[in-house]
Amino acid sequence: MHPFSCVINATGFGHYVPDPRLFYVTELSIMISVTWLLQAIKCTTPPQSSDRSSSKTHYAAVVASFIAFALAIVYLFGLLTFIVLAKCGLPVIAAIFSSELGLGKLASFKERILAVSLLVATSFLIIVEGSFCATLLGHAELPYHAFFDFLFFQVTSTFILSVSCRCDAQKKIDGQESGVSTIWIATT
Repeated sequence: MHPFSCVINATGFGHYVPDPRLFYVTELSIMISVTWLLQAIKCTTPPQSSDRSSSKTHYAAVVASFIAFALAIVYLFGLLTFIVLAKCGLPVIAAIFSSELGLGKLASFKERILAVSLLVATSFLIIVEGSFCATLLGHAELPYHAFFDFLFFQVTSTFILSVSCRCDAQKKIDGQESGVSTIWIATT
C-alpha cells in the first residue's frame, strides 16, 4: 500500500475511534507521512549513482535511520518537538542542501519554496491547534482540526504529489531509472 494511502487510512481510523491516542494514531500518521515526504524528496532528486541496488539500499537506510531518530525524539521530547523537526526541518534541510546533494533539484526553485512554505504552515497550524485547543474551543466550538486536514490532505499533499509525479516522469523520459514507480506515488 502506498504511504500516503496509509496516512489517510490511519487518520481516518483516528477520526472514528473515541480515543485515537490509545492506538497511537497520531504517531503512526506522522511517521508514515514523513516516510512519504522522504519518498517525494527522492522522486525530485536526480539519481546519484548508476548502481540501482546501492541507491535503494542507501534510501532504505536513510528512511530507517530517520524513523529511529523520530521515535527517539517523540519518546524523549514529545510529539510537538518532532513535528517541528520533521515537518519543518526536513523540507528546509532539503531546500538548503539542494545544490550540494541534489535534493529536490528536479523541482523548480518556486516549487521547492512553495512546498516548504506549505509544510511550515501546516506544521504551524497543527501546533497552534494542539497547544491552544481548549482556548480555541472556549471562544467558539468549531472543527479546528478540519482546517489542518484540508491544508495538509487537500492542498499540500496534492501539490507535493503533482510535483513528485512530474519529476519522476521527467526522469523516465530522460532515460534515467528513478527506482520509484510514478503509479506507486500517485495512487491514494
